[in-house]
Amino acid sequence: MRTQTRGRQGNGRAIRATLAGAVLSVFLLSACGGGGDGAAFPLSGGEQGDGGDVSAAGVTLALPEGWAFLDNGDRGMVVAERLADLTAMAPQGPRLTVEPGNTDPPDPEALVSAISGAGTARVEVVEEPDTVSVGAEEGVAIELLEDDGDGAMVRRYVIVNVDGSNVYQFVLEAPEDGWDDSVDTLEGVLESAEFGPLAEAEPPAQSSTLEDYFRRLDELNDEFGRRSVDLEAQIDKDIAAITTDAEAIDLMGPFLTDTANVLEDFIDALDELNPPPEVEETHDAVVTAGRRTVDAFRGLLGDVAAADSAAGIETLLSDPGLQDEIAAFNQTCSQIQAVADESGIAVDLNCGQE
Repeated sequence: MRTQTRGRQGNGRAIRATLAGAVLSVFLLSACGGGGDGAAFPLSGGEQGDGGDVSAAGVTLALPEGWAFLDNGDRGMVVAERLADLTAMAPQGPRLTVEPGNTDPPDPEALVSAISGAGTARVEVVEEPDTVSVGAEEGVAIELLEDDGDGAMVRRYVIVNVDGSNVYQFVLEAPEDGWDDSVDTLEGVLESAEFGPLAEAEPPAQSSTLEDYFRRLDELNDEFGRRSVDLEAQIDKDIAAITTDAEAIDLMGPFLTDTANVLEDFIDALDELNPPPEVEETHDAVVTAGRRTVDAFRGLLGDVAAADSAAGIETLLSDPGLQDEIAAFNQTCSQIQAVADESGIAVDLNCGQE
């Protein structure tokens, strides 16, 4: 590369150009969505509260006055001191997330390995696993210091098994420099937890018409697009600041993780729709192709971490396997767009368009 002979500034420009080319190939995927401002975490914005009890997914928490609350339905909830932190990748103040699911007690080595593999530059065990009180239940907790290069976060992961059946993960988190001031409040919220039965999952109601289905799909697609635009703006900003291959490599792990998460949220929400018969086969094809694309992105994380240059990352993201999955996803998007067009339904999914 000729720019390597120009010294640090020229080399930085070359690295930025190479990385920007790699990122562009990723955002050929995101073109399936619309534009606008998007959330970086869950799919809805939440609300500021006046304190008191909030409930979701069989858990009730008592919030301090002024804390905000986001109900994610059967996926749990997020509570935070600041409204903006409900949807932030990394909160600026204390935040607690509750997620139901089948989760084993925290294993330090496995947890540190998983978080490091997701692109976090530095992960340290602050407190080894120990039992903690979660309302009337006991949980197992491990506390980590995680630093992705944009600021260190302390996160305490707590797993609770209620009555041997319902399992929950609680994540207490705050910036490292604010953890000591936040931990007592976070622990108070955790200890206030009360557990009730999880609501029985009801089969999704079938969309009564194609118009209903495409209206909802259009809403989900717009949200996916807004989040993709937000992610693209952040990566463009980060690329502008890098000057070395090492910085480029550190940047791409979290970016690929965030890209996969944004797509997975869209596919999960799409999968919850129950389409009418005339679009069911195409709908299922979109979901399948989307999940394969998510897996393809996540499958690159180890190789990206082991790359020795920005050019190496560009080669990885140009891998035919990944590009084939992206192309297949965009193709299924085009097929479902064709159903709308043939039915005279005004919706534009922007499939595969830049």
